Amino acid sequence: MKTLLSIIIFLFSFGNLQSQHQDNMEQRVIHLLDISGSKESFDVVLNQMIDLQKEIYTDELSDEFFRTFREEVISMGREDLYKLIIPIYVKHFTLEEIEGIIAFQESEIGKKMTEKMPIILNESMQKGAIWGEELGEKIADKILASDEYKMNSEPLGCDKVKNGKWKIKMPGSDLHAIVNRKEDRQMESLDGSDICSFKVEWLSPCTYSMTVIKCEDDTIEKEMKKHVLITNIYEVTENGYKFITKFEDEENDMMKGEAINVGKSNSKM
Repeated sequence: MKTLLSIIIFLFSFGNLQSQHQDNMEQRVIHLLDISGSKESFDVVLNQMIDLQKEIYTDELSDEFFRTFREEVISMGREDLYKLIIPIYVKHFTLEEIEGIIAFQESEIGKKMTEKMPIILNESMQKGAIWGEELGEKIADKILASDEYKMNSEPLGCDKVKNGKWKIKMPGSDLHAIVNRKEDRQMESLDGSDICSFKVEWLSPCTYSMTVIKCEDDTIEKEMKKHVLITNIYEVTENGYKFITKFEDEENDMMKGEAINVGKSNSKM
């Protein structure tokens, strides 16, 4: 009997100790929030919310009403917020750890950190905004410079460059090819000599395919007949357009260039 009574007394005492520990933990967390500047931050947000309501109901409610109302709401709002936040601290810290953090916050360096942190955060946000804007521009530039974007973009004005005579610098040389395109035909020449003629099919306002009709060189013609060329106009310029070309059956091997207008297309090709 004495043993059972001892167990009951122990369990009752243990329950009281747990409750006291919990209450003490919550009070220390509240103290930590107060000295760390969180209380002031909460109050700023609450005051902003009340000021907004005051602007809405300025004709119906007096300043005296809002003075009393402000005190009640801040007290109520802070209490409700503490109820939400305290369990988070309890979950992640022991009482000893909370006491250690409080000791730091109440030290000279801790007080300075609390004082300076809002200033640091404000300056960091300003720098962060600049960083975000600059990074956004870099990301956008990188996207615009990618071959995939160039292959799939559709700028305005492509209809203006569907027909015409264009000069295109050949990659890796000082030579320029002449492209003569009209309706569904395109003739390409180099150094005054015809190279190949192609059938053109517009797949979208800015994208067209080319299949070879005839090449002056039989070897080139044989090779070109194995493929369909896909070209996309990704930018219309003042004097022509910029394009990217690939074989339909190859994804990675793409050629970019710029076509400069040199006159109207020939009437016959």
